Amino acid sequence: MNIKYRLKALIIISLSFALIIVSSNAFAYWNSIDLFEDNDLNTVNLGQWSSASNTPQGIALFDPLTQYYTYDLVWYGGYIFEYKGVNTTVGADPDNLTDWMFLNDLDWHTTVTYYSGEIVYHNGIIYEAQWTTTGSEPGTVANGPWDSLIPEEYSWTVGQATSLNDVVYHNGELYQFKENYTTTEPGTTTEWSVYGDITYGIDYVYEGGELVTYLGNYYLAGWYTKGAIPTNGGPWTSYSLVTWSTANVYKNIKYVYHNGTIYKALNTKKLSSAQIEPGTAAAKGIWQAYDTADWNQYNTYENGDFVKYNGDVWILANNTNSTSIPGTAADSWNNAGSLDYTPFSTYVVGDYVIYNDMVYEAVNATNANLYAPEVVTDSWNLVSGYDWYWFNTYVKDDIVYYNGTVYTAARTTNQEPGTGNDWDIV
Repeated sequence: MNIKYRLKALIIISLSFALIIVSSNAFAYWNSIDLFEDNDLNTVNLGQWSSASNTPQGIALFDPLTQYYTYDLVWYGGYIFEYKGVNTTVGADPDNLTDWMFLNDLDWHTTVTYYSGEIVYHNGIIYEAQWTTTGSEPGTVANGPWDSLIPEEYSWTVGQATSLNDVVYHNGELYQFKENYTTTEPGTTTEWSVYGDITYGIDYVYEGGELVTYLGNYYLAGWYTKGAIPTNGGPWTSYSLVTWSTANVYKNIKYVYHNGTIYKALNTKKLSSAQIEPGTAAAKGIWQAYDTADWNQYNTYENGDFVKYNGDVWILANNTNSTSIPGTAADSWNNAGSLDYTPFSTYVVGDYVIYNDMVYEAVNATNANLYAPEVVTDSWNLVSGYDWYWFNTYVKDDIVYYNGTVYTAARTTNQEPGTGNDWDIV
């Protein structure tokens, strides 16, 4: 609340009130007013009459008469605020929410200025600012100032360029683009196919060797084609799909049907033995499940390949461990399309995850791959907030609030503030 008063008419009352106030800050403020100026009105913010003793050691109480600059910190209303603009207008307090924000607040604010490299957590996704920006909502502008920290190969982002046969994750589904180039959203145009679906599409581009189904029949593309309806002629050849059995030898067969799945021959030279059954350990590198996106234990996968398993999408981090069931072993499959922490994903220093709706950063890859956030020190840092957390690793100049005092780290440390030499009062 602001009180307007006429100086000349209230000189005696004002002086008496100044003597009653016990706060040295309040006394200094009143004492600084020239009572003989010919000013009709002045404004005093009642919030600043509180005693300076309520301010933590190591940080200054917000002063409406002080001009603040980028990254300046103040104590206001029981919180640490950081200024994100260039310089303040005198009297523009943090309640105005224009370029003032809580220290380490990861929410996106339409009036706050963000700088290159800063992150926000918005609509369940972590974004990084690519340049100075104000008012541009993350995730809404193609090639805009915000970049999703979900890698593009994990999840489609607005405006993303996609090329022929690229596979992307979007809205809980895997899509494959069947044309040459697009920036359209997966599933919104007829050139997008659900990954693993081999149903013919008239707007799809096919390359030689691809198998499709059309009106209940199978056809094999002889060369690059688009728009040609499958028939036994032109770019298409009618294909008789046989069911695999131990009685046959499949030396020159490209595709077979077995246990509800179509398999493609990866190495026809090794098919001379009738005992190589698709979908078995012996068939790894020889037969490949073809008409499905589901994980197949004995498929041949490369790092970066997508699969679906138990309703989730996974991406391969280490192809030597591709036979591990997704979500059950470390250094094999990573949960894709999300930054949610998963116990068996592979993390490196600097990776961000979301855990219990909070944002964490990996600071030690070995520990981060062994422990969930907040289990041991020197593994994951909680990024939001400015309180001291026992499990965080702090580096030089990091700022924390602990036991009524604001500290800055003198060096990399896990030490409790106030108990050693690793922390200085700001």
